[in-house]
Amino acid sequence: MKNKVFIILLIVIFFIIGIFCGGFYKGLKKDEGDTYAKGWEAAQERLAKSGYFEINESGKNVNQIKGNIERKKDNQLWVKIKSLEILSSESLDVRVVSMNSNTKIVVRKKKSVERYNNELEKYFKENSEYAGLPDSPGRPSVFFDEAVLKDSIRIGQRIQIKAADNIFREKTFIAEEIIILN
Repeated sequence: MKNKVFIILLIVIFFIIGIFCGGFYKGLKKDEGDTYAKGWEAAQERLAKSGYFEINESGKNVNQIKGNIERKKDNQLWVKIKSLEILSSESLDVRVVSMNSNTKIVVRKKKSVERYNNELEKYFKENSEYAGLPDSPGRPSVFFDEAVLKDSIRIGQRIQIKAADNIFREKTFIAEEIIILN
């Protein structure tokens, strides 16, 4: 009989301790609003402060992106890009790029070694103060752009798209220039 009373007494004591600790824990909790959104914002802020990843603020201007063409229909391209931010929305990983009559379309080609060396030699003769500097202003590029028609654009190609406006958070936009990179 004494064992039963002792066991019941232990159960009652642990039950009271449980109620007390549970009430105490509830008192420690703070605002129970949208904790997911708050956590997301805190993670972005922490990454931005860490310097490990560049977090692009909405005030920054992004007017060109690179990506691969996944789909093409009439005057629109669906382009898969690398995320502009580590924690950006996946819905912006595929952009819908529209082309109009003002959209310039070029293919980027590599110059022959002979042509590039001739241009470089001429440049350094005219700009002797930059001789030997790898990143001097106006230095000839290894590449040149050749105008092509819209029909030259194919699914799977890697392209660079330039726009007039900030396209950082835009799913669809009109391209000013499309550069076919491969």
